[in-house]
Amino acid sequence: QMAAVEELDLKVALMPLLSGSLEVDTVVLRGLEVNLAKDKNGRTNWEDLTSGKKSEAPAPASGGQDLAVQIEGVVIDRAKLVWDDRQSGKRYELDNLSLKTGAIASGREVPVDLALLLKSTAPAQTLDFELTANLTANDEFTRIQITDLVTRLAAAGEGLPSGGLDLETAANVDFDNDAGTISVSDLAVSGPNFQLTGGLSGKGLTGTPSFDGNFKLAESDLKQLIALGGPAPVTADPAALTRVSAEFGVQASDKSAALKPFTVKLD
Repeated sequence: QMAAVEELDLKVALMPLLSGSLEVDTVVLRGLEVNLAKDKNGRTNWEDLTSGKKSEAPAPASGGQDLAVQIEGVVIDRAKLVWDDRQSGKRYELDNLSLKTGAIASGREVPVDLALLLKSTAPAQTLDFELTANLTANDEFTRIQITDLVTRLAAAGEGLPSGGLDLETAANVDFDNDAGTISVSDLAVSGPNFQLTGGLSGKGLTGTPSFDGNFKLAESDLKQLIALGGPAPVTADPAALTRVSAEFGVQASDKSAALKPFTVKLD
């Protein structure tokens, strides 16, 4: 079957609608399963849904006021999405997708918890991902603030180290589309025997973008870092290249990039 769902729960308060307010209880979606496929001839399993005669959409009503929307939260549990492309031999499976948020309203901080498992056949990889954060945005989503962002990724499969790859990231993000700016502060990326900290700011995002940042790599095992992308070098002294640290600044635009100052320390 192309789509199925075990439970959908949506409750809207009636009386607030009369005063131009849309109040929704927690939206619950459990056991959603969507299977999208393409056969070897390029035909998709949703073609019959879109092959009918197209109808013109009705013109939107004019003169009405925008509703003030407030949602008590969103819960998605055990969702599964599959894309099976038999023409190219690629298959992607998004499994155990779960999302939980707090009350959603303009200008209000919303806690978000997200988890998912992604499997692919080309390359054959498995990615286990988790995210927690607090999100604040205006009605138009032109100003977004993300605080206490933490992501965790456990990856394994083709093109990755034999023991897999575990990464954890923490940061705070402030994005302002009207001003054309973005700021990433308190950034920390940690993995197998390494930790990178720093921050980055950007401006002119709607015109000519430029970025400025500073980063610091704590003392790490360079051999293990190299092994993340390929074979590590063999050295006469096994302890060689096992202690490296760095500090560097980044200045970049659409026409140039520079690392300054740039300091690297090797054992």
